[in-house]
Amino acid sequence: MADNPKIESLSPKNGSAEGGYSVTIHGEHFTNTTDVWWNGKVVSFVAESIKVVKIEEAPAGTAGLRIPVKLKADGHLSNEVFFQYDN
Repeated sequence: MADNPKIESLSPKNGSAEGGYSVTIHGEHFTNTTDVWWNGKVVSFVAESIKVVKIEEAPAGTAGLRIPVKLKADGHLSNEVFFQYDN
């Protein structure tokens, strides 16, 4: 049985509400990543390794808003971490 994916950090963990920049997800057990959710919506990503997934273009958001990020790998959901839009 595959281990559940675990997100350890985001880089950067905060950014402009204008979006448009990449955000890297660091963790473990990202084998066969099929989906990445940004505030509940699936976003484009590149799986760079079993420990690194890169969101190609962070969506625009609301200044000051804290939003959840999670992914699905090998059929299992990861824990949820948060990205903070700058004020």
